[in-house]
Amino acid sequence: MMDIQQAEENVVTLLEIIPKSFAIYGTALGIVREGKIIEHDTDTDIGLFSDDFDWKIIDTAIKYGFTIISIYGTRHHGLEISLARNGIKTDIMILYRDNDIVWNGLWDDDGRTEVRHEYPADIMVVTEKRVQSGSHIKTLGEPYLRYVYGEKWRTPIKNWGL
Repeated sequence: MMDIQQAEENVVTLLEIIPKSFAIYGTALGIVREGKIIEHDTDTDIGLFSDDFDWKIIDTAIKYGFTIISIYGTRHHGLEISLARNGIKTDIMILYRDNDIVWNGLWDDDGRTEVRHEYPADIMVVTEKRVQSGSHIKTLGEPYLRYVYGEKWRTPIKNWGL
């Protein structure tokens, strides 16, 4: 189980040093649905559009105590960067615009297989939510969560299976 306070602190720090980033996947789900990071999650996730990405953000994250776990993909195709600080892993998903869709790559088999996740561009709306600690976190909102997790996205599923 993840240290939720540390996980939230890491997310807040990364969102501060990567100003155009936002919570995505399970991190967005917990923030919007429960006002906090999901307690039974195994990591945190943030997204950033490729146009806003610069390798200097990784240098800055390292200065804030993060270490690089892995880098999969390339700058212009499917980039996913995993960082950790104080035992909590955060995946930075780089999102790419392609006409009416937005996509990002997720990597399986230790970076050997890319799975492309696509979304309608119009659901990628960033909002800001106040979490239980009082911090404000930028996150993708309900249209994204409904698309990714289905109509029952508001119902917690603790054994979702990895």
